[in-house]
Amino acid sequence: MSLKYYKLSEICDIEKGKTGISKAKEGQYPLIATAAEFKSSDKYDFDGRAVCIPLVSSTGHGHASINRLHYYDGKFALGTILAKVTSKDENVVDTKYLYIYLSFFKDEVLVPLMKGSANVSLTVTALKKLEIPIPSIEVQRKIKDLYESVNPLSALVNVEHNNQFENIPRLREKILDLAVRGLLVPQDPNDEPAFILVENIEKEKKRLIKEKIIKKSKPLLPIKEGEIPFELPDGWEWVRLEQIVELDDNSIRRGPFGSAITKGMFIPKSEDAIKIYEQKNAIRKNAKIGNYYISKEHFNKLKRFEVSEGDIIISCAGTIGETYLLPKGIEKGIINQALLKLRINNDIMLNEYFLDLFKSLTKVKINNDSKGSAIKNLGSVKYLKEEIVF
Repeated sequence: MSLKYYKLSEICDIEKGKTGISKAKEGQYPLIATAAEFKSSDKYDFDGRAVCIPLVSSTGHGHASINRLHYYDGKFALGTILAKVTSKDENVVDTKYLYIYLSFFKDEVLVPLMKGSANVSLTVTALKKLEIPIPSIEVQRKIKDLYESVNPLSALVNVEHNNQFENIPRLREKILDLAVRGLLVPQDPNDEPAFILVENIEKEKKRLIKEKIIKKSKPLLPIKEGEIPFELPDGWEWVRLEQIVELDDNSIRRGPFGSAITKGMFIPKSEDAIKIYEQKNAIRKNAKIGNYYISKEHFNKLKRFEVSEGDIIISCAGTIGETYLLPKGIEKGIINQALLKLRINNDIMLNEYFLDLFKSLTKVKINNDSKGSAIKNLGSVKYLKEEIVF
């Protein structure tokens, strides 16, 4: 599936709501606020198709979160604590598809944009700068059709507006199932078979080992028939984790154990301090929370545990398998012992696709395995390398 990245301002008109919710007079037009149910207003602010995004945290108290987005088509009033986003050209981006995408990934793409220590909020300026991947209009419309097939009433969106968001998890499962099976879009028989890409990766890996740029690793175990979740289309290939990460000794790394990081190393936050990312960053999908820092001196000894924007962190103990894609502009830092980091080779697999694949297939397996005696937590990188296929 081909994707192009656009800033939201390039493809959409973005405007803040105009109606004070508490002062609005009841009337014939729906008044969209952050709650699931709409209120009403005697005046309307906008007319047409729109995605309505909350600009304030749904929980407050310094915690960034968004419970739901809304979609509407027609005349409506919009509360001042929301923004409306409308496609400039429905043949480039379908507004209903945009609602579905942003609802899918609100925790990954919208929540990290929220700022503030007490009153956490999202600005229209931040929304305008947001970059998102846009597939072809044919794929967008296919996804929209799938969304409406999940609940036929969703085609009558202005009637069942309070149930829109609840359809998203079911749609996610349906789209992912079709996508990984190669059924979302027609397959091009002229596409290069995946095994050629896998062979090229192995050749490059051998070259880097020979030149002593990376270390030689244990040979990959062959994928057995019992490990394959389902049959793939012609030209597709199941692979091990090592085959989809960057060819770098630190592309798969569990956080340091034992005395590598101790409380005695912690220092106050400053320009020179290095952040320690914790499990709650992955669970709450927020890179900004957390107050543990170490000095540059200690960081230099732990540099192999460094994370950067675009890395994926995974929670490894207690709440196992929560994933988070570290966004642009994060603080320089390292992971602690409760996290595992992955650096996916995006020439092979997009981060967004990996995240959904992991949530759909891998998270279920690792949680089932953790209930047994062999694995009490996701502590073993060896387990991920030898027991999981993608």
